[in-house]
Amino acid sequence: MGYSIKIRKRALIEIEQSAEWFKQKKLGLEIEFLRDLDATITLVQKNPENFQVRYKDVRVKFLKKFEFGIHYILDNSTIHILSVFHTSRSPEDWE
Repeated sequence: MGYSIKIRKRALIEIEQSAEWFKQKKLGLEIEFLRDLDATITLVQKNPENFQVRYKDVRVKFLKKFEFGIHYILDNSTIHILSVFHTSRSPEDWE
């Protein structure tokens, strides 16, 4: 089954802010972050049910190299990415 991806505005803002933060730390680090994020989203898109439900109906898949989690829900054949944030933050920060 092919799943489509919808990234909520809040998640897009979090991604942009995180990429900018990495860029300020080291030029090019933002590209590594975005590549890791893209690879992880691709994994989620291929097998969204393989990843753990962490709270309510929200599943989380963590990036391989960066300490960020992609928080998403499944709605039929659509994956809704709710948030992408550092593991030190609590989900209550955005609920």
